[in-house]
Amino acid sequence: MHNTSGYLTINSKSIYYEFINKNLLSGTTPVLIFLHEGLGSCEQWRTFPEELSNALQLPAFMYDRYGYAKSEKITGARSSDFLKDEASDWLPKIFRKLDIDDNPKIFIGHSDGATISLLYAAKFPQKTMGVISEAAHVFIDELSISGLIRTRNAYLTGNLHSKLEKYHGDKTESMFYGWCDTWLTEENRKWNIENILKDITCPVLAIQGKDDNYGTERQVYSIKQNSGGKIEILLIENCGHIPHYEAYEITKTEIIKFIRNL
Repeated sequence: MHNTSGYLTINSKSIYYEFINKNLLSGTTPVLIFLHEGLGSCEQWRTFPEELSNALQLPAFMYDRYGYAKSEKITGARSSDFLKDEASDWLPKIFRKLDIDDNPKIFIGHSDGATISLLYAAKFPQKTMGVISEAAHVFIDELSISGLIRTRNAYLTGNLHSKLEKYHGDKTESMFYGWCDTWLTEENRKWNIENILKDITCPVLAIQGKDDNYGTERQVYSIKQNSGGKIEILLIENCGHIPHYEAYEITKTEIIKFIRNL
């Protein structure tokens, strides 16, 4: 196994990344791209990327987005279009810098990371081999808003702050409010990317826990209805917002099967 980590300068910001099994990389090798959730980081994926990389014998790449964990601290407000910016600007620059822009990409995205994966697949269909979308949101519903408000309350009055601080250190405050406050603006209550999904041509595995507290099952059905590629849905009983943690075995098994079928 050949794992590497380091920093890239993207848009004048320092971005931390990790490569798993980089020795498997060649010019035509598909690369697994892991994109973390809205309060996530490389470390919060735990061993999941390495296990999938080993099982599939494919190189895997992940990074901390700007403002998160080991990447540079965010200054100023986030754009309300920060997910589209990540897909259309940051990711292509990262891939070019690492010389993997032309490699076929298989995205494994969680929550915000899943939405970014879908946006990239729509923008760059010729470079996207497949998407595993875990708890993506393609519009904001009432459950999304109530979930955000509950999370903000848990941050203010519970132990969420200390849990996040373990990964994000002195970036925790700016990271949390940059995420939460942006989603809770009036402007973002109308946020919707359903019209963009038609440009996706690759297969998509849309995974969601039936007890997800950030979005209803309408999210995955919208992906199926509006996307241009072949869509598989996996709805998991007794599972909330983090299938790869709360329903580890079925999530891992179905992702491996889906990727092997690509």
